[in-house]
Amino acid sequence: MTRSTRGAARISIVWMITVLVLFFVSLAFAFIATQDLTAAEKNVISAKAEVEEATARFNAEADIARDQTFATGWFDAEAADPRMDLDAMKKSLEGLKDDFGITDASPKTFQDHLAPAIKAYKRATAELEEKRNRITTLEGELAQARRTESDITNAKNAELAALRQQLSDEADKFQRNQADNAKRLANAQQEAVDANNKLIEAGIEAENALAESASMLDEAQGRTAALSRTLALPKEPDTLDGKVLSVSPKLSTGWIDIGANDRLARGTIFDVLSGGVGKKRLKARCRVTDLKPEMAKVEFYDIVSNFDPVVPEDAIDNVVYTPGGQRNAVLAGRFSSPSEAEVIALLDRIGIQVQSGLQLDTHYLIVGAAVFEDEDGEPLDEPRQPYELDIYREAEAKSVSIISMSDLRGYFVF
Repeated sequence: MTRSTRGAARISIVWMITVLVLFFVSLAFAFIATQDLTAAEKNVISAKAEVEEATARFNAEADIARDQTFATGWFDAEAADPRMDLDAMKKSLEGLKDDFGITDASPKTFQDHLAPAIKAYKRATAELEEKRNRITTLEGELAQARRTESDITNAKNAELAALRQQLSDEADKFQRNQADNAKRLANAQQEAVDANNKLIEAGIEAENALAESASMLDEAQGRTAALSRTLALPKEPDTLDGKVLSVSPKLSTGWIDIGANDRLARGTIFDVLSGGVGKKRLKARCRVTDLKPEMAKVEFYDIVSNFDPVVPEDAIDNVVYTPGGQRNAVLAGRFSSPSEAEVIALLDRIGIQVQSGLQLDTHYLIVGAAVFEDEDGEPLDEPRQPYELDIYREAEAKSVSIISMSDLRGYFVF
């Protein structure tokens, strides 16, 4: 029994020692664990601090990114943490380039696009402002034009109203005066009757005067019968010298039906008159340039109207030229250019004989310039015009045709 007790005590001590060892080991482990826990707690605190610092930095960066996103756009406003949509931004930048006409392909970032976009925007803004100013100017001009149009319209309306009023007044005046005009017409008709009666009386008086004049004319014709038998007129009033045979319009030349056999001379000038029935009208003048026995070539000039040209059968006339018979003329006045001898030679060439004084058979008195000497060759105090000469008055009294040198030059070339 004693051994059993000893063995039990021995076991108890072992267990006690074991328990103590385990206790101390536990204490060691506890100590170690406590040390590790303290280090872990420190690490946790340090990690928390780092997390909080990282979180703060993250939040700060997120705030910056959020501000940038809000400032630049291209984000979903309904998202809790809006972020910039880079694809949307790229598309927008491409659109920005197209909208502002930026052709340079080198810009990549928003900042690179901003400068040309601002420049294009300022240019567009300036153009827009210029157009707005132009619109303002045009609007002002349009308003002024409308005001002017309104003023003109008002003035025209006022003028039209005045004219209508004037027309109405004239119509009223016409109606008021119509009765007066009827009275005046009746008075005028009565005056016409009275005037007709006076005209009848005047006709009777005229018939009496005509009878008296006829008696006096018979007496005068009796006194001048001898002169009438010897004094021939240069040319019958309706007698013409010839006619045009042909015309060359391009050369302004033609032929007439009188020639050398009719004592026609080169340089003789004729009036070309219309050949139709009725009153003769002057169409041109012609000058003889070449002669044949029965015809002469002429040059036409001084054509009155290109719409009334010279044609065959038109008549020709020269107040001095006579194709047949002997004519007589007397010279009066001074002849220097042409000289008196040249005038006499010309007249002789066309069948006109120059007489020393007026006779019964004198047909023409050809008048020159004023004279400076009397009949005896003595100088005059003042020159005497041809119409002041006695021979001029005598020619008028005897009905001799008086032709001035200017008329003679118009029909002949000296």
